[in-house]
Amino acid sequence: MNDQDRPLGYIPDEATGSGQFLIRKVEEAIYRHPGVDEVVALFLPDTGGNYDLAAFIVPSDSGLTPGIIKHFVESSGQLDATEFPRRYHLVPEIPKTPSGKCQKQRLVQFLIGE
Repeated sequence: MNDQDRPLGYIPDEATGSGQFLIRKVEEAIYRHPGVDEVVALFLPDTGGNYDLAAFIVPSDSGLTPGIIKHFVESSGQLDATEFPRRYHLVPEIPKTPSGKCQKQRLVQFLIGE
């Protein structure tokens, strides 16, 4: 499937560029931090036609920063360097459908308004 064949708004659930991994593994590694209430990781398109892994985090601790989470993830030994998110965003909540599924497109819209 090339970029022209992808449905509008397509957000992949796994990386295949430098070894395949599921984003659930990344979410679980971030969620182990005691200052994290919720986390959703997803791939966002970059300007070069590739995807960057981004983590959206609802903090339970007001002192939590993206830098603290980044350091925690990179020093935890839970992930390979190729699995580290490139972007960390603190959000007040994870938007969900009435059935409880994450609305990924609304997270992307949050970035546009940031």
